[in-house]
Amino acid sequence: MDHNPASQNQSKPRDFSFLKFVIAWVVAITAAILLQAFVLKPFQVYGQSMEPTLQDGDYLIISKLESTWYYLQDESYLPERGDIVVMDPADSPRLIKRVIGLPGERVVVENGELRVFNQGHPEGFDPYAALEVPPTRVSGSIETEVPAEHIFVVGDNRQSSGSSDSRNRLGTVPTENVVGSLVLRLWPATNLETF
Repeated sequence: MDHNPASQNQSKPRDFSFLKFVIAWVVAITAAILLQAFVLKPFQVYGQSMEPTLQDGDYLIISKLESTWYYLQDESYLPERGDIVVMDPADSPRLIKRVIGLPGERVVVENGELRVFNQGHPEGFDPYAALEVPPTRVSGSIETEVPAEHIFVVGDNRQSSGSSDSRNRLGTVPTENVVGSLVLRLWPATNLETF
């Protein structure tokens, strides 16, 4: 029987190294899960509803920091006009659209134009004029007031059947369904861009 203290001491460092390895992996996996749940989330674009800004297959990073912050304060997160947001509608897969109308505003789509009416602009204004979005005819016909804690969203592909959004099937979206806003396009690498 071997009672050599040196041989017993040699097994302890190996066991400790393995334990450190396991702890490091557990910490890394936990950090990755928490990061995706509360801070940043990957998202891939499917379809043409956000063309020409985003293309089918683009790989994006969505920031959940603001929505998480408001959630922790038990408040409703309201993205800004022009933000590109990812949403979890109750009756459809996750979607990505641009915020056009805010709570209390009236949105009118007619004769190929979209106008937003609010206290600051009682005569209405074209929200796309201030955004770096190519001008195009807006399909559809709707007049609606955006309810409290809701947003009016439109895909940048505003042609007929180009996007399922607040002009048609989707209606206004509760702000609680907003997952986060676009901050970075990772792929394709030639189109790397921050938003």
